[in-house]
Amino acid sequence: MISVPPRLESVDTKLVSQTIHVERGMAKYRMDIFKPGRKPGHPAPLLWRRHDIYASDDAAAKVEAEDLYRTHASQRILTSFYLCDSAGRTIYQSQSGSH
Repeated sequence: MISVPPRLESVDTKLVSQTIHVERGMAKYRMDIFKPGRKPGHPAPLLWRRHDIYASDDAAAKVEAEDLYRTHASQRILTSFYLCDSAGRTIYQSQSGSH
């Protein structure tokens, strides 16, 4: 059995990860991926998954978002994705139905 020192039990790994990215000069971006609505006649896409992306600039974040979207879209039916920076500024919004 592994014993963890008490001061390390409550380490927030997400915060540590964010701190590392910020120290490396990377900005945080948010990616929302949408899937088709569930009911016939309800065409509005539904939020399927959200990803935090850390990148050096908008172009790098867009490339990473497109790669993530292609990976997920190859396994299920998705409609589009939306990418914004940490302040909520739109970086990219894919067209509905694009893969």
